[in-house]
Amino acid sequence: MSLNSLEWMNCPILPPNSPADWNSVITRECGELLVPVSSILSSEIRCNPQYRIRGVPHSLDCCYCRQGVARKLAQMSDWLRRFNLILIIWDAWRPVAVQKALYDAYKERLRHEHPNASEDELDARARRFVAFQSRDQARPSPHLTGGALDVTLGDAQGHELPMGTGFDDFSDGAMTRYYEVLQEQRPLTESELEFLKNRRLLVHVMAQAGFMNYEQEWWHYDFGNRRWAAQTAQPAIYGPVEPV
Repeated sequence: MSLNSLEWMNCPILPPNSPADWNSVITRECGELLVPVSSILSSEIRCNPQYRIRGVPHSLDCCYCRQGVARKLAQMSDWLRRFNLILIIWDAWRPVAVQKALYDAYKERLRHEHPNASEDELDARARRFVAFQSRDQARPSPHLTGGALDVTLGDAQGHELPMGTGFDDFSDGAMTRYYEVLQEQRPLTESELEFLKNRRLLVHVMAQAGFMNYEQEWWHYDFGNRRWAAQTAQPAIYGPVEPV
């Protein structure tokens, strides 16, 4: 579908087509450096680092991504400008210490919600929404590769478009196709229909730029890492990386 229209809002989000075990994907590191998203000279690409705002330990006040990811984001600027939209980046490259803090905090929350659950059960529940921290060259955390982004769309005034849930809402409502499935069960309310269309718009805009969505989180997109590789049947090109 052409970038020259907003017809994507009427195009359903399809179920993901990816193997269950993306951890088996081979990585052929390309060597791209991390760059600050602020290096993209575009008023349509903005950073709002949520973990620093929320006071998560070791979080950064700037969003970093791989050079190839930055180029793809820059290419979206003209389209966003044409439709008076902006892309708001909540998080990108994530240090292991931040990943561990997020994982531990969510697992502890689950421990209180499910006091009879075993450690294995808690880990399984936690990993639905928060990847386990890993520097393993073969199996790094997605955000440690510099190829994962947490994003949303906003209007020209910087107001986030309503998506039905906020960032890091660890509920079924965070699933990207939540309103697609709900629509199959009953008519959507006016607000729910707006959420549906805004999620569709985000998914298709990001896909047009080469990013793949993580189906459990409407805000999470990948390029070049193992999750992206599993969905596109290509080798991963981003392994774990650190700033130089």
